[in-house]
Amino acid sequence: MSHRFNIAVRSLVEFVLRSGDLGSGYFGAVRPIEGIRAHQKIQQQRPDHYHAEVPLSHAVRKNNVELVVSGRVDGIFHGPEQVVIEEIKTTLRPLKELQAARNPIHWGQAKCYAFMYAVQENLEQVAVQLTYVDLQSGEQCEILHEYDFAALRDFFEETVERYLHWLMILARWQAGRDDSLQKLTFPFEIYRAGQRAMAGETYRAIRDQKQ
Repeated sequence: MSHRFNIAVRSLVEFVLRSGDLGSGYFGAVRPIEGIRAHQKIQQQRPDHYHAEVPLSHAVRKNNVELVVSGRVDGIFHGPEQVVIEEIKTTLRPLKELQAARNPIHWGQAKCYAFMYAVQENLEQVAVQLTYVDLQSGEQCEILHEYDFAALRDFFEETVERYLHWLMILARWQAGRDDSLQKLTFPFEIYRAGQRAMAGETYRAIRDQKQ
């Protein structure tokens, strides 16, 4: 029996690459609407050969598991001599701190998109650019790195392999759980008033995927 799973690029890299302490304030309290407006402002300033909000996906098959990785890259510069995958990140932290640090999740997300686009367009080399935006000052910081296809492929495959390892452990646990559930019986000799009706309604809700 084959199993098909879907995961967003961001969820994939956050699951595999997240590390460190329990702090969540790397970017400060950025409200979603502020981040969206900052993204749109930058995208509108880009040249004609820039394409914003490009959907990408890539399927990986291993044994009886298929994993579809998908997402929407902030932008792609598709010039005559170079292709650049851009990820835009908004922050309330000083940009100097971001230049000194190399956030693995941000780079991982952009590199996954770069690999997926390289496969789609048959590219041997892709550049990745992280654009950080200070929401208070409007100042921007652009960090660019170039990668060949082999490096992007190795990174993507290693990231997916680590996720698939966990996914197959989860699939085995779910199979064992489902098997044990099939063998469960009502633990008492008789139903109390209302219990049978409640059990029937619960069964039908689960069967029909309703609440």
